[in-house]
Amino acid sequence: MALQIRILKQNNMKEITKEQMIEAMEKYPPSNYVTTLYRIFGKYSEHPIKKWFIRIEIALFGLGFLFTALGLNHTIVGIPTILFSLILVVVVIPLFIAHFINVSRSRKMAKYLGIKRRELLVYILMYDLNEGV
Repeated sequence: MALQIRILKQNNMKEITKEQMIEAMEKYPPSNYVTTLYRIFGKYSEHPIKKWFIRIEIALFGLGFLFTALGLNHTIVGIPTILFSLILVVVVIPLFIAHFINVSRSRKMAKYLGIKRRELLVYILMYDLNEGV
């Protein structure tokens, strides 16, 4: 803890307690939309939907690459390529929206605590409160 306090003083950061952080997180909880998407597609998630999504995308990419390498008609090559793109867009756009909602939430929490968002992220790591902020 002494090292953490020294880092805070070196960077002129306002000292925030773990209780204040928890209070801010409770005041601005993540939306169900964000928690659901992070639960399914999060970095360490092993959700079946995520696994199937990855398998389907790899298969479609492989088919598109194989068809192109074999020199098949552009219409045949386009089928897996367009499916790959559509599925990717259907998943990526909601994830972008969830990310921006979560950034907005972390900005509100930082404003509530009177610190910058960057400092908020330091405190979240310091107090081991990482919930995808």
